[in-house]
Order: sequence, then C-alpha cells, then structure tokens
Amino acid sequence: MPQKKNPTSLEVVKGKGGFLAGYFVGIFGAMKSAPYTNAVDVTYEAPRHVFEALGEAIAATDLLAETVKTIHLHKDRMIQKALTNFCTITELANTLVRREGISFRAAHDILADIVNFMLTEGKTAEDITSQEVNRFFSEHVGRDSTITDEEISEGLDPVKNALGKITQGGSAPEEVKRQIQVLDDNIACDAAILEARRAKVKQAKIALEKAIDDILG
Repeated sequence: MPQKKNPTSLEVVKGKGGFLAGYFVGIFGAMKSAPYTNAVDVTYEAPRHVFEALGEAIAATDLLAETVKTIHLHKDRMIQKALTNFCTITELANTLVRREGISFRAAHDILADIVNFMLTEGKTAEDITSQEVNRFFSEHVGRDSTITDEEISEGLDPVKNALGKITQGGSAPEEVKRQIQVLDDNIACDAAILEARRAKVKQAKIALEKAIDDILG
C-alpha cells in the first residue's frame, strides 16, 4: 500500500533489538554456573549463537545509521503532536505535586481522570485548563486547586519539558552533549583495546609460525 508511511526501518531495528536481548539472555544463561570452562554448555551451546547475534546487531546498527542519515523531520508537526497528544501529562502531575503538596500517586490519579475526560469530550492536551484540573482535583483531594492556567501550559509544554531535564540521562541539550561525549570516549577506548588485542594476536601468530619453522627445521 504505497499510501502508507510506516517507519519500516525503525520497526525492523526495534524488532531486532528484542531478539538480540533474547540472544544475550540465552548465551549468558547457557554459560551461567558452568562447573569448568571446557564444558559443552560453554564451548558449544553458548558460542554457536554469538556470531548470529553479532550479525543481527551489525545489520541493525547499519540500518539505523542509514535511517538517521536520510531522515527528514517535520519539526513543527512534531511539536504540534507533542502539544496535543498528552505525552507531557506526567510533567503536569509533577507540577501538581510541587504546587499542591500532594503525592505523585494522587496527582497521577487526578490526571488520569482528566485525560479520560478530555478524550471523551474530543479535546486535546492543549485544551486542559484550571477548570478541568480543579474539578478532578477537588474530587480526589477534597479541596480546590490553586494551579493557574499558565502553570498548566508550562507543565504541558514539550519544549520546556525537554530543556528542563538536566539530570543525568536527561534531555536538556547540555546533558545530551555530555552523554554523547561519554559515548564517544567509550568508543575511542574500545577501539584502542581492540587494536591492542589485534596486535597481540598478530604477534602470537608470528611467534607460532616461527616456532613451527624451528620445529620443522
């Protein structure tokens, strides 16, 4: 169906990720609690899946790299979707916790009712006002909420949500840059280790061939 716009490459990568997790569990599960290294579970059952798993991992990585290179983002549409599809509702729950001093569980229950109401009414996250919040807040807590429309709007703003996550692993630009630098450093370190191991293998091969030549005269 040519009219469909499924993110096929990303779906494939996601699917392979699931199977790779299975490979990992299977391989290491086979080796777990082995009584000695020269055992069938360690030397046969576990390794026979390693290269198949590596092949799948390389294929998924290559496919993801090509996808990222050629992807075209409709940023305005992405922001509009994020503004309307309730994806930032959790941050509004956090806002309620800070503003009203209630538990996150209570805030979660309040927002769950609000989202259900908005969907039933055919409305979006952008349509949430202090009126809706106060209605369900009072039902759950037994008093009026003091949250303002401005605070609700800020809590639901996807851009402010992203910029505000400055903790480790967060989405703020400076934190994303830090994470990328850490990954780059890890790759450089792994590359150096790999090169050193390759050099050792090369030297061992030279030594082996020399020993064979010495034996054969």
